[in-house]
Amino acid sequence: MRIAPRTIIRILYFAYPTSLLLRKLCQYPLWERERWRGYMAAGRKPDFPPLLAPGAHYLDILAIRALAVDRFSGQDRSYRELLFHQLEEFVQWLLRAKIPGDLAVDGSFLTEKSRPSDVDVLFTFDLDVSEKLDAEQEVYITEINSTKVLEKIDSFAAVRYPRHHRFYRTPIDVASMSDHYGIENGEEWLKGYVVLRLWETDVGRRIRS
Repeated sequence: MRIAPRTIIRILYFAYPTSLLLRKLCQYPLWERERWRGYMAAGRKPDFPPLLAPGAHYLDILAIRALAVDRFSGQDRSYRELLFHQLEEFVQWLLRAKIPGDLAVDGSFLTEKSRPSDVDVLFTFDLDVSEKLDAEQEVYITEINSTKVLEKIDSFAAVRYPRHHRFYRTPIDVASMSDHYGIENGEEWLKGYVVLRLWETDVGRRIRS
């Protein structure tokens, strides 16, 4: 049995790197991986000027508000404030899971578009973290990938494979979809995106300081 590319994009890969599912996915040739990327690129939306310079920007939640809400005025600001409140609620919900990882925030919410349809978020976490998830934490990851936790939050979660791992940069390395973050829909220029570090260790803070 082969799994349709549309289904693969939304499948949960986080805890069982030796499962039958992953073994099946390894059978897909390179050209099909490009086909999956084509599904992601299909139906591209028009682009708007980005609010950030290219690259990842490590900010806190209040800095996101200043960037993506406070600079706007009138009804546009009120609308964006509703989106921000949903993002804030999503972050608080995810923090309760106590899963160390990065939450990337992207999409038209971080552009000059006055009324984005939603906020795009991608939660990635390391392989060793995925192997230690308890049952309750697994439920959180499942909900992120299978349902809309909040109406205006388009969420996805994936494990990050280390460079030495055999799945790194393979078709089943779903976290590599983060490559599409920081690229506008037409893929002609780069843009910035925000990263929120959740449950970061003291060592991680020192490395980035």
